[in-house]
Amino acid sequence: MELQKEKDGFIPPVTLTAGCKINLYLRVTGRREDGYHTLESLFIPLPSPTDTLTVSRNSEEGLSFSCSVPALERSPGTVHKAYALYTDASRYRPGLHVRLEKGIPMGTGLGGGSSDAAALLLYLEKLAQEDGRAPLGPERLAGLAARIGADVPFFLHNTPSLVSGIGEKIVATENPFKGSFLLLLCPEIHVSTAWAFATFDEDLRQIAESGLTLSAGKDSTSFVHGVRLQNDLETVVFRKHPKLAELRKSLLAHGAYAARMSGSGASLFGLFTSRREAEDARAATPGVVTYLHEL
Repeated sequence: MELQKEKDGFIPPVTLTAGCKINLYLRVTGRREDGYHTLESLFIPLPSPTDTLTVSRNSEEGLSFSCSVPALERSPGTVHKAYALYTDASRYRPGLHVRLEKGIPMGTGLGGGSSDAAALLLYLEKLAQEDGRAPLGPERLAGLAARIGADVPFFLHNTPSLVSGIGEKIVATENPFKGSFLLLLCPEIHVSTAWAFATFDEDLRQIAESGLTLSAGKDSTSFVHGVRLQNDLETVVFRKHPKLAELRKSLLAHGAYAARMSGSGASLFGLFTSRREAEDARAATPGVVTYLHEL
């Protein structure tokens, strides 16, 4: 991303595109004393839906922010955290105005807020170099990303990855479903990530007290291409939002060889061997926003 200065010193706005991700599987492996959950997951980046950040330079230091979703303007979010952490670490405080146009639905488990933060961190790193400042470097940038949110480090690399720990341990990998068609469903249901994990913890507590063991919810679509497509949060989310369970069943009924919820929901995906099957499944979900990708 090159910053082009005109003769009068004006720097035109820069447009940053922030993509999304899905969790092909999600296993919750523990909970730390600080409240963060440890997990194992396979993240796959998707080119749509996207958020757009338009960044303009200001003469005064600091960050101003506006958003197409007014509620996000009323309290500091991931964009503010990214700016604050980067400027504190680098002592470089450019004057910026960020206009965020939300295209990634909120509460869908697609990582929109995390992607926005990563996009701004990468921009600030590039901007610092253009302004003659020493960059923080990949390791320090990743450390800042992890402090913003569990998914943010992934978006710095944006390549298929095995993710573990609280999201900070990232190993690039091949996509085992390359060549498949992925139909992403984004129903108008909002799921709080914090609520999903808290409810999952409560279920575990009740199971432990009863002396029972936790069932992984095995079914015929679990193991695909040697990968166990399991989402530990599905049970609690589907219990509150049965419509999501119905949509998953619809994907399977219309030819998906696997279908799961992504992350903490509410988005779901189906994997298909052909575009025609995926299009047929899309036609069977009228009223639901969908995106079709060839992996």
